[in-house]
Amino acid sequence: MSVPREKEPKFHSNYWEKMTKNIALLLGFGMLGLVVSVGCDNPPTAEKVEPNTKVEKTESADAQHHALTLTTENFDSSVLESDQLVLVDFWATWCPPCVAIAPDIEELAKDYEGKLVVGKVDVDSNKDLAMEYDVTAIPHLMFVKNGEVVKIAKGRTAKALKAEADELMAE
Repeated sequence: MSVPREKEPKFHSNYWEKMTKNIALLLGFGMLGLVVSVGCDNPPTAEKVEPNTKVEKTESADAQHHALTLTTENFDSSVLESDQLVLVDFWATWCPPCVAIAPDIEELAKDYEGKLVVGKVDVDSNKDLAMEYDVTAIPHLMFVKNGEVVKIAKGRTAKALKAEADELMAE
């Protein structure tokens, strides 16, 4: 026996409208929290600064950049023609894993200064290099020795990168 059409259970006409608004509110608050936490230019610090105190910005030794900025113009001379082992980091400013590994790359450049050349290629500014080296995902780390790619290292920690660099320099 079939149920007459007018007797079928119906959702209230505003049911989907209310659900859509609730989901939008939840997403909106979630995104607001993300914007607030990520977009904070002045994160709280442990040091208290008195009002109307002039604060001078100083560059610490740790803030110095040890990794080279590689471009299509200097890639051949800095990487392919180098007589040292070279670690090339293909990265982008919008890539969270790239940003997360950046301190490790800088630490490696600082620790191996004079023994290992460390360079960073911004894939947005140097698309030709990224295509030439088949970079399909970033961060993309590769070791170059005597003008040849000898190892591609993806998802490595600083400790693992140091071990790989040591191994390749010993060869």
